[in-house]
Amino acid sequence: AGAKAVSIVIHDPDNAAKRIGCVDLAPDTADLRYDWSFGDGATGAGADPTHTYTAPGTYWATVIVSRSGPSHHGAATPVSASVKVVVAARDTAGPRVRLVGPTGTTRKKRPTLRATVTDASGVRKARITITVDGRKATRVRYVARIGRLTALPAKKLKPGRHTVRVVAVDNAGNRTAKTWRFRVRR
Repeated sequence: AGAKAVSIVIHDPDNAAKRIGCVDLAPDTADLRYDWSFGDGATGAGADPTHTYTAPGTYWATVIVSRSGPSHHGAATPVSASVKVVVAARDTAGPRVRLVGPTGTTRKKRPTLRATVTDASGVRKARITITVDGRKATRVRYVARIGRLTALPAKKLKPGRHTVRVVAVDNAGNRTAKTWRFRVRR
């Protein structure tokens, strides 16, 4: 398109930098009329309307371009273009941390620490931290498919009460922290 060309651009509602539809028009656009239907009951007018979808779903956004004046170069017939817009539900809940252990009392000086960490948007091992009494655990393993997290204390634990803390951040950026205690018996 030339330097004076006008485009109709539809952007991703979650990422304004991402184009999801574009139509280039002839440079002579002063007499063009733009009528929009966003597929959710909302309408708009003009070459560059703004619209925000308020609910997740699949919508068809359509623009009809017509000339308000006399026919120009045989373009008297309105032209339309449609694009499918998919608005995903936002993940606002943090990961679920459950089935933790050990709990109660154990005789093991270096017990296996365990939890199940799951989330609809996913969780990566790099975004999970597990500590015992404030020290990072070692040999951390996470099987994302089933959410199984296991680790070992950094060193043998002395008899007494100990605190485990898991902090997990899901792929949507939501954070959950879970703390539990257990006792090592003599």
